[in-house]
Amino acid sequence: GNVKVRRRRQGKSRWARGYGVWVHDVFAFRGSPAAWAESLIEVRDAVTLSPTASDRKKLRRLGSDPLIARLTDDDGEYVDFATTSEHALDLLGPFAAVAATKSPATS
Repeated sequence: GNVKVRRRRQGKSRWARGYGVWVHDVFAFRGSPAAWAESLIEVRDAVTLSPTASDRKKLRRLGSDPLIARLTDDDGEYVDFATTSEHALDLLGPFAAVAATKSPATS
């Protein structure tokens, strides 16, 4: 199911609250509390990132060790999603097995 996440679009610095769910290789995001922000990302690649000090400050409500996953589509556009460490596998979905072994430099 539903995973509580924060979303940061490519080139932006603000994290938006919401929920995400996987449907095959598509990650669906719906913002909260108002459902005005929705997006579907057909994911082709996923990597995990280490949160910076700035990220940790902005993601403080996700615990002391949040996971950030960068989901990339066919066009090379990416969106970063963050969640608690206990929901890491749910966020990575079908890419969980390979995302942990990659870094942004190798993708």
